[in-house]
Amino acid sequence: MNDKSTYTLEFRILAAVWYFESEQSRRAVGQVRFRLRERYDIEATEGIVIKGWTDKFFSTGSITDKLWPAQPTARRDATKRISQHITVKPCFSVKCVSNELNILPTTAYCIM
Repeated sequence: MNDKSTYTLEFRILAAVWYFESEQSRRAVGQVRFRLRERYDIEATEGIVIKGWTDKFFSTGSITDKLWPAQPTARRDATKRISQHITVKPCFSVKCVSNELNILPTTAYCIM
């Protein structure tokens, strides 16, 4: 799963459903946060996040976070470019590779 949230799916779905079933006001956000705090014994998130979960859940049917489509491709491309560069010109300095390939030094460091 590509979900990056620190809250469980059950937590987010309950928050979205409870907010959707309420009058959807500032007072309702407080009530939802109180119910979540009572049930899970952790501090609930801010109201804007609960509203976002509600909109996302009832418009898409999913509440999970998705990775951006460009993220894995960009990393694969950088990996390929670095491995080709090192085979042609054995330069093992992160700074040298990042300058010559015009990529971020942190990306070059992670890949190398």
